[in-house]
Amino acid sequence: MLKFLYAIKNYNNLIWQLLNVNLIVQYKKSYVSTFWIVFNPLFQVIIWSILHFSGFVNPGDVNMPYLLYLTSGMTLWWFSFYLYENISTIFISNAGMILDNQFPKEVLIIECIIRQCIYYFFNLLFVILTMILYKVDFSFMSLLLPFFMLPLIFFSVALGMFFSVIRILALDIAMAFDKFLSLVLFFTPVLYAYQSGHPIMKNIIRFNPYSYMITLPRNILILGTCNEYKLFFITLVISIILLILSVAFFHKAENKVVEKIFL
Repeated sequence: MLKFLYAIKNYNNLIWQLLNVNLIVQYKKSYVSTFWIVFNPLFQVIIWSILHFSGFVNPGDVNMPYLLYLTSGMTLWWFSFYLYENISTIFISNAGMILDNQFPKEVLIIECIIRQCIYYFFNLLFVILTMILYKVDFSFMSLLLPFFMLPLIFFSVALGMFFSVIRILALDIAMAFDKFLSLVLFFTPVLYAYQSGHPIMKNIIRFNPYSYMITLPRNILILGTCNEYKLFFITLVISIILLILSVAFFHKAENKVVEKIFL
């Protein structure tokens, strides 16, 4: 973990240069620019809203307006998914840079985290507008949203670092996990309530760690309450342990991965 602090202290210029390339240059020729940042969550929200209001989807008792439930949960989910996706592909997407330059690979991970947090900020503005639309009062507890997102961030970074190595050494396994993770959305209380559906579905959602890592920050933001502090600290501890193990695995396999890129 000390390598992350070292990278932040000694390679902050490189981190900001990478951010500039990925945030500004990437959308330089686009007329709608940052709209593409929020397009996917917004598109998903529109689809599921249509399904709900047309009667095809019954989300159950979500304890808030469904559109607000959907936008807040969907933005958290895609934040986590893209964070995993970008970190898990850092060796592939930055192969040339890694081979031509000597720098801590943590620089790439830090840049991914900052970039996805910036993207999430734009998505969060959309959620806030939805809250204003439904006249939902803002609570002081809502300011604690970044803190309650820590388990989700740590868990996503841990998965990303682990599969960044697996993607080079055993590509098929990483691709299979990508497909599996895309299905996890449907077993997470993002689209419907925790209590809705078949008993088997309820049990799957109950033991799905994403259920708590998304539900708790959403409740803090929208409702201004968290009645499950114990679950929050359990998910926080688990995510920190997984992150430590992933960092150790990443560092142990780093040289082998770089050699594999050369081949």
